[in-house]
Amino acid sequence: MKSFIILLIVASHSIFAQDELTYERALAHYKAASYQESLQTIREIIKADKPRYELHYLAAFNYWNLKEIRPALNHFQAAIKFKPDDTRAYIDIIKLYTSAQMFKPALELCEDAVKKFPLEAELKFQQVSLLLKFGKTEMALEIIEKLKLSLVEDYRPLSLEANIYYMKRDFEKAEISLKWASALAPNNPNLKNNLALIYEQIAISYLKANDKAKAKINLELAKLQIESAIDTNQNTIFLENQKRINNLYEKL
Repeated sequence: MKSFIILLIVASHSIFAQDELTYERALAHYKAASYQESLQTIREIIKADKPRYELHYLAAFNYWNLKEIRPALNHFQAAIKFKPDDTRAYIDIIKLYTSAQMFKPALELCEDAVKKFPLEAELKFQQVSLLLKFGKTEMALEIIEKLKLSLVEDYRPLSLEANIYYMKRDFEKAEISLKWASALAPNNPNLKNNLALIYEQIAISYLKANDKAKAKINLELAKLQIESAIDTNQNTIFLENQKRINNLYEKL
């Protein structure tokens, strides 16, 4: 009887190891962008064993990449049942809705999730971005003010604030917010690119007022920021912005 029990234990470990190996294969297919093959492997695991959190999560991302929103959503929701307090799943569902331009359900879910997880900053970042989709800038700014108080060493609330002021064409406030953000993350190329865009817009406003001297000063600042951004990251958008800024400068 004792030897029989030992055999069961060995068999159990063998099944578990095989199952994990199969999951790794599903993950490898996903990383290779072989989404259908990954899904087929997941189905085989579920058929041989049972559903679990990581299987549903991986299936959701496979369907997402296949642009099949409904099954992706179903698998994310199934994953949440295994881990109801996993904020990451809520954030990914919100991003899934947003990628499909389903902004209303994204915002509704985000607001519910913020109530459920009031200390989760990432959900509030998502909420701000979604509020801006609906033009609710003042509500977004209120949330950002609270984030700035709770995340004093985090540049992201300030970067979002700068983006809002940029949208409102209040370039002076956008510059202040972005300079503050840059002080917290001095090597971030996106912040440098955005600061270059602010100086470009300030320069354009001076050109409209026929003040070429101040326009030139701001374009020089824009050139310095975009060059610094490109030194860190040869981003295509950065290069396009640099070309436009340089062309404007050369016309002065």
